[in-house]
Amino acid sequence: MAGIGRRRQQHGTTAASGTFRIVAAAGILFLAGCTYNGTAPKQQDPAQQYLSAAEVQKLSPDLLSLFRNGSRDTKISVLVTTASVLSRQQRQELEAASVHIATITGNVCTASMKLEALPLLARKSYVRTIVLSKKMRLLGPVH
Repeated sequence: MAGIGRRRQQHGTTAASGTFRIVAAAGILFLAGCTYNGTAPKQQDPAQQYLSAAEVQKLSPDLLSLFRNGSRDTKISVLVTTASVLSRQQRQELEAASVHIATITGNVCTASMKLEALPLLARKSYVRTIVLSKKMRLLGPVH
């Protein structure tokens, strides 16, 4: 028995250090168990991941819902309200970000893009609102 104790002392392990390791491991497992609440971790909201709170405010509720739940490859049409009429440079910036401008009337334009380009559009300081376009059907003749 005395020979075993000497070997442990030579290798730097003693009964006390072994006990310490067991107690430390038990403590770590206890703390890990206390923090686990039995539910799977929540996935982060894509809106919070890619958009600031100010950018989220620019989006219509239906567009925000589509951004949270839709595929990034989904092609969408939007109405964009800007601070003023888009300049040539601003239009080029949007085209470079894969936001294809169709029409411009004053400070409102129509555009088509993939859903993945929405954060780039919302980040532009001159963009005020972005609304998901809806197909409309006339109910009667227009005079």
